[in-house]
Amino acid sequence: MGIGTKLSVVGVLVVVIALWAVRKQREAIDTCDQITNIKRKLGDLTIVAGEIEVESKRQTIGETFNEKLSDFTRNVKNILMSPEMQDALETIDFVLDNVKKFDMEAKNYESFTFLLMALVKKAQDASEVADWEKNLPKTTQIESSQLERARRFGEYAINVYPASWRLSMESVAKQMNIAEDAIEFVHFVDHEDDGHCPKFILFLDHEVQAVVIAIRGTFSVKDVILDIVCDEVPFLNGFAHKGILNGAHRILTKIQDKLTNSLLLNPGYKLIVTGHSLGAGTAELITLELLHGEQNSLLPANTDVSCIALAPPPVYRPADSMFSKSLPASTKGAIEIYINNYDCVPRLSLGSVARLLASMRAVDSLSLTLSQQFAILADREEPEVNQNFQKVIQSVKEARQDQFPFLQHPGRIFYLKKTSMEGKEQMVYQQESQTFSGAILLLENMLTDHLQPSYQEALQNAQARSIT
Repeated sequence: MGIGTKLSVVGVLVVVIALWAVRKQREAIDTCDQITNIKRKLGDLTIVAGEIEVESKRQTIGETFNEKLSDFTRNVKNILMSPEMQDALETIDFVLDNVKKFDMEAKNYESFTFLLMALVKKAQDASEVADWEKNLPKTTQIESSQLERARRFGEYAINVYPASWRLSMESVAKQMNIAEDAIEFVHFVDHEDDGHCPKFILFLDHEVQAVVIAIRGTFSVKDVILDIVCDEVPFLNGFAHKGILNGAHRILTKIQDKLTNSLLLNPGYKLIVTGHSLGAGTAELITLELLHGEQNSLLPANTDVSCIALAPPPVYRPADSMFSKSLPASTKGAIEIYINNYDCVPRLSLGSVARLLASMRAVDSLSLTLSQQFAILADREEPEVNQNFQKVIQSVKEARQDQFPFLQHPGRIFYLKKTSMEGKEQMVYQQESQTFSGAILLLENMLTDHLQPSYQEALQNAQARSIT
């Protein structure tokens, strides 16, 4: 293992594990003495990091260095690491390795990528995140009837995951909580000659007089992130995510006759398209296509089309950067987007990944030493540390990229925000697309808040506006 690799391991263990561990410890303990003890241990590790940094600059790296590095990493693990953190570390490491190809400058960082990510996160917490949360409305902004509708069709978007494992129509219907004879079309298995198509089910919801398309996302968060970072292609009066648009077209091709017949045989029924994650992004583009594209001819006249999207990535942008000029105003009302707490997926696009990398470059250009960076992360209360942290904050604020455009959310966003870290109650706020699509904020639970059970719980715990 080379010296660069060894020091990268130090960066990974020290920054990610230490930061997550301190937060977990703070959640689990109440006394100042225990928190002080954790910070003291981090301080000790900072000193060792400085010694390693000095010794790594020598031309000859001997056994003493190797032993010190080994002891250092072992101590970090023993003090701070848990199985939960190991899982998180694996996911974050995977993500970083796969976004590096979009780093516009394509040169090695002076510092370590995990250390830079941690510094960017700390700067965001102190500026962008703090400002955003401070300006959120004081009361929930959703009516009870709309919330019940979101719960109903959001449940279909979540249930389609386990339903796609079932082998019979009876078991699929039971998992979806619908009658077996309500199922119109199912695609849960790709045929070898057809290529990949998102998994979905078309069925009737007679209780609310709706034809429903429920589209499954992928099971792996890693796959979601990789699939999202993709090129765009022309679509309607703008551009759309290439891979998700291909999936939308494949679904419409498979169900075009069945969809038309279902609506003709059930006059007055609405069409509701729903999904979670990549399935939600696909649902949005299907809705746009049926409202404004050539596939509008599949629908009987005056068919009411709408979309309930849970956790979608940004999928569309108008050519002129103005939604009001690119798509009719009615489109925004037809697509309801629900984002849970700190979910990162609604923030992910090629443009936002490039901006994150630009932020990392900006922090790297400060040329802070390993000891200086770790001192910031350990919250050392010293004038020099504070000055360095202010430089980091300013660098992240000013970081920009203009090589890759930012995809947007083509609908009304309803943000489900927890009122506290410990409680379950969630308020619902209306937000603009730019709030989420403009930057990737590195937030607590940004991966777990994306999962289907998290959305199911969030919708159940969401608070509707009181009627006075």
